[in-house]
Order: sequence, then C-alpha cells, then structure tokens
Amino acid sequence: MRAITQSFSRESYPAVAAGATVQYQAKLVDQDNQPLGDLESLTLSLVDTKTGTIVNAVNDLDILNVDRGTLDDKGNLRVILLPADTTLDIDVKRSVRSLVLKWSYSSGKQGRHQVDFKIEALLD
Repeated sequence: MRAITQSFSRESYPAVAAGATVQYQAKLVDQDNQPLGDLESLTLSLVDTKTGTIVNAVNDLDILNVDRGTLDDKGNLRVILLPADTTLDIDVKRSVRSLVLKWSYSSGKQGRHQVDFKIEALLD
C-alpha cells in the first residue's frame, strides 16, 4: 500500500513537494452538471507546462479504473501521481506541471480537463 503524502483537488492548487506521491481528486460532470461515470476511455498525460515535454512517459496512459485512476458512477475521480512524476532535476527548485485528462463516450463525444500545479523542492 502506497502512502499518500499530499492531496489536491480542483478547488485548491497548493505546491506539492518534489518526489512526493500525490493524489488528485475531482468530480467530472457534463454540460448538464450530470456525473461522468459511464465513459468508454479515460487517459492521463503529465506535461512540463513551460516546455511541453511529457514527464515520466505519462502520455495518454489509460487510467479508467486501472493503475493510477478510479472513476465511480457519480463522477468522483481519483488520480495518483507517483514520486517519479513529481521529481525535479537537482538544480531546479520549482516547476509547473500540467495534469491532462481526456475521455470519450461510446457515442463518440469527447472531453478534456487540465490542471496546472506547482512542484517545489524541499529546503535541506
């Protein structure tokens, strides 16, 4: 069992510690404010916001109730970022990353959600 060291949601974007395991939570709803619980696909990409570089090979990774992600029938989403997802280079003190979610319905409709968050190195 992994220890969750930090958590953030759509309502709060605190800086997370470099190298931490992080949990992101949100409620996904459609344009009529109905929960998105019946999706055909849900993917995660993790991007360095400044450079556009994919972080830790997390590019369109399937997270629909596997590995890092869970989505219930009420639209409650939970995504886990691993320590390698939040690691900074030794000479970098802070960075901004984008968590990008994309989904599709069996009807062919698609959606996208992006959250930018800060990562900061802890002081020695």
